[in-house]
Formats: sequence, structure tokens, C-alpha cells
Amino acid sequence: MQALKASAALWFIVAGAGQWLFAFYVAVLFGPKVIADGLAGLSQVRLLHGYVAGDTLGNIASTAHILLAILIHGGGPLQLVPRIRSVAPAFHRWNGRVFLVAVIVSTLFGLFLEWGRDAFLGLADIGGNTVASILIFVFAALALRNARARNFDVHRRWALRLFLVASAVWFIRLGSYGSQFLEHAFAIRFAPAYYESMNALKLLVPLGMLELYFWARSHSSPRGQIAVAALLFVMTGLTAAGIYGAATLKWLPAIR
Repeated sequence: MQALKASAALWFIVAGAGQWLFAFYVAVLFGPKVIADGLAGLSQVRLLHGYVAGDTLGNIASTAHILLAILIHGGGPLQLVPRIRSVAPAFHRWNGRVFLVAVIVSTLFGLFLEWGRDAFLGLADIGGNTVASILIFVFAALALRNARARNFDVHRRWALRLFLVASAVWFIRLGSYGSQFLEHAFAIRFAPAYYESMNALKLLVPLGMLELYFWARSHSSPRGQIAVAALLFVMTGLTAAGIYGAATLKWLPAIR
């Protein structure tokens, strides 16, 4: 059990650092532009249907969808720190409410942009994001319901699922830029089908690993727990490679 706990904690530390780095990137790149020029600030950054002159509702949706990532990826990891839950329960509750509202509003705006503005890259993209949006609504409702019922163990499980699905776009960035980094670093080549499958992998891999972790904690033998812990260590390495790739190829160059 100790190996399982250690592997899960290590993954969370690495992922949390990557989420905060992404939130910092969004805040530094988009924040000053929106503050200075309002909705038109998005026109200074190359985005898929980010700013369209005359489309006020669409521009509001784009701006809110982007900036809410600061709350989602900045505050989301804090909800999963046991020490914060025990020492600062009031902060945990209010930060959880902010996270929940930010995720729901951002998801609604994201759906509007994809279905109303055609802001998507093919059927796999819009299909994967629509499935992710449905899961977000379901997981958010179940997390909130169990929190109100004070079924905290069940609430935490649904909150973890919500956190992972709300991070789906973050995962796909890690997969894309991390793969590019591995290709350059080790002279390997990923098949085009791999990149095309990321819209499914961004949901299946994180949620699958979480369910495997739940199973190992509750029902697995010591050997099973060690096997899952080893797999989590591998996933931590891949997550770190993805964060490094995204940071060096995209995030940090954009804000220099």
C-alpha cells in the first residue's frame, strides 16, 4: 500500500506543478491583453476562432472559456490536497464551489464555441470534447450531491473523476507536445493515427488509471498494488515529459 500511495502522490505533485504552470501561462499571455483591450485582446493571439469582429457573444464566450482556465487549473489541484481539506475546510469548500462553477461555465462556453462557431478540428475533436462535456456535467452533479449528503468518500471519488475530465484539454496538450519532445529527443516517430487517437486517449487513459488505482486500493493483493504503483510511476514519467514538452515548445516561448 505504501508504494501505491507514494506513486499516486508523486504523480499528483508532477501533475499539479504542470497545471499551475499552464494556469500561469494563460494568465500572463491572455490576462494583460484582455485587461488592456477588452475582448479585442484575443485578436493579438493566434487562436481557432478566438476573436471575430462584430460577434460580441462569441467573443465573450472565447474570453471567458480561456480565462476560466486560470481558476480551473490554478485552484483544482488545491482541492485534492488532504492537508488543506483538514486544516482549512472553509477554503476547501469555497474553492470547490469556485472550481465547480468555473468548470461548468467554461464547458458551456466551450460547447457553444464548437457547435455554434465551428471551433473544432474535425469530427474526432468535437466528438471527444462533447463526450468530455457530458461527463463533466454528470461528475459535477454526483460530486456535489454526495458532498451535500456528507458522503465524503464517495464525493472524493467523483471529484477526482471531475478533476481529470476537466483537465482533458490539458492532457491532450501534454500528449501532443510531449510526443513532439520525445520524437526530437530520441529520434522516434509516432504514427499519425496516434495523434488522431488523442481525443479518446485524453479521457480513457486518465480515467482508466484512476479506476485502476481505486481497484488496487480496495481489492487488490500486495502484488497487484505493486503492479499498479509501477504503472503509476511510468505514467508520472510520461506526464513529466508532456509537461516539459508543452512548457518548452509552447507555454514558455509564448510568454517570453
